[in-house]
Amino acid sequence: MPEGIAGSSYQAAVEAAKTFDSVTVIDGKHIAGGIGQVLIGLSEDLDKGMNSSEIVTDSERVISSVCGSLISENPSFLRAGGQLSRNSFNTTRAFGLFPVIYNKNSRMRVLKMIPGPRHRAWHKYIKNNFKNNSHIDTTLLLVPVVDISFEDKDYIRSEIEK
Repeated sequence: MPEGIAGSSYQAAVEAAKTFDSVTVIDGKHIAGGIGQVLIGLSEDLDKGMNSSEIVTDSERVISSVCGSLISENPSFLRAGGQLSRNSFNTTRAFGLFPVIYNKNSRMRVLKMIPGPRHRAWHKYIKNNFKNNSHIDTTLLLVPVVDISFEDKDYIRSEIEK
């Protein structure tokens, strides 16, 4: 996890890297699919023949070009990390709302709340994110999902492919 997000493992990675001569820790400043996008961008630098110091130098450009969002079924981690106030947390729970979180450069914020039930909220989230996809590289799409059934994964895939 990025340094700026509560519960980050960044400092642990920095400490562990001190035991190696050839390890450089880069704060990817993203979570989930955002980290995947950063790694793909840095691997493209490697494919271009850049050496490790050039890749580290270019990492800020790559990282700043990535942004991501996610829909949260369980806002508890947002509350624990300070991204969701107690009142907002209680409201999401009381009214069955799904927070949409936007992340760019270690800055997470709740973008909006989508009312449930779950499949309807997913449908709205996917539709809103892909209705104007001219700015999205659709050659590779990272969709991190956690703790859901195969049926739900199939539902998400079918919604994205529409």
